[in-house]
Amino acid sequence: MKTDYHAIIVGAGPAGSTAAILLASAGWSVALIEKQTFPRRKVCGACIGASNLPLLTALGIGGTFHKLAGPELRKVAVYCGDRVVAAPLPAVPNARHPWGRALGRESFDTLLLDRAREQGVMVLQPWSMRAIHGSAGAFRCSIEARPTARRAELRAPVVIMANGSWDTGPGGTRHAAMRSRDLFAFKANFSGSQLAPGLLPVISFAGGYGGLVIAENGQLTLAGCIRRDALRACRAAAPGQTAGEAFER
Repeated sequence: MKTDYHAIIVGAGPAGSTAAILLASAGWSVALIEKQTFPRRKVCGACIGASNLPLLTALGIGGTFHKLAGPELRKVAVYCGDRVVAAPLPAVPNARHPWGRALGRESFDTLLLDRAREQGVMVLQPWSMRAIHGSAGAFRCSIEARPTARRAELRAPVVIMANGSWDTGPGGTRHAAMRSRDLFAFKANFSGSQLAPGLLPVISFAGGYGGLVIAENGQLTLAGCIRRDALRACRAAAPGQTAGEAFER
């Protein structure tokens, strides 16, 4: 295994893979470390704003994204109890693609990671960062293969931590304020939806929020989160009932 690089990137989500693609295209040697296997599902609304679409083209995945993604998102509707407020989404002026679209993370993340490989990035997956030693200009990173526990050490003058704000591993940035929120996130996908193409419903309720969108293959994605204290209160108010039964009541 090659051990010396210009940059080591931890995390192959959108931020990490984007950084890897741009650095590799500029001639850098890059190692990209990702602890999960792809494709992976993420609790994510899947929407990509129109202002970000030119970046996807610059990264070399714009054409594939537009073939796979759901319909253009031209209208938003906010639901709160029996109240609904709807409005057209503004188009990005002077843009080839004026409205955002949706693509599930299992597809989107894989597109970016495959592009990074095409650019010559060394992708180590599934590997985990175990420790970081040294300082800027002379980092030494201890990594471990999953699940074999094989160890290796990589060296680079630059390390980019793109492993997410909730990661508690080496270099992770999770902090007490995030833990105290204690959110429960959920996501479900449905086929045969009757949601109007181009509509982006946002749902507001006590202790949480959610949203729906049509992504690839006409698939409807429902994603949201709720505070655990609010979830406990809902369960106490309807003991032994499913969420659907409690809603009907």
